[in-house]
Amino acid sequence: AGAVSGPGVILRRTASAEGYASFLSGAVSEPELGLLKTHALGGEMSMDELAPAIGYSGFRPVNAAYGKLGRRVAETLGLAPQMRANGTPIWFSVLAAWRDPRNTPERDDDTVSPQSASFRSYLHAEVIRGLHLARHLSDAELRDALQKCAAVADEASHVAGRMPEQDEAADPLDPQAALEHAIAVMIAMTRRTAAQSNGQS
Repeated sequence: AGAVSGPGVILRRTASAEGYASFLSGAVSEPELGLLKTHALGGEMSMDELAPAIGYSGFRPVNAAYGKLGRRVAETLGLAPQMRANGTPIWFSVLAAWRDPRNTPERDDDTVSPQSASFRSYLHAEVIRGLHLARHLSDAELRDALQKCAAVADEASHVAGRMPEQDEAADPLDPQAALEHAIAVMIAMTRRTAAQSNGQS
């Protein structure tokens, strides 16, 4: 996973498999788990392909669900999502990658254009391993999913003209954006901890 550094702070694009497993063992809905498992086993898939496989009526709800889930993952695990050219975060990027880093999802909600239906992506290997550690994938499913992930990631690195290990660090945040995101993550985590403490008292 690539590290994104700013003044006095280091953020990562992806978590460890154990980090994802911890999140996936908590407050994750059945539809969200179904979305991740279907994507893991399907390899590179479009939003349009994912929708019927998990009972959604179209690609827009899938896009919105991934955006909300990615944001929760990023804020809980302290991850730095990839940023669009307009400065908005691509929350989905902490869960998945795509072949051409210059081709980014246009939005993280359900107001996306029809062109987004064909946007193809694949889960990070760490997410797949996290699903397995959280007992949402069998050993055989893990092997199958990782093989598909590795094949697409290798093709993507050749298409982009970079070695595979360079992909994660290809688009670092500028220092100011990294600092602002770190502050937002810390605030979110503080509020979450406070809410949990109030709930237990």
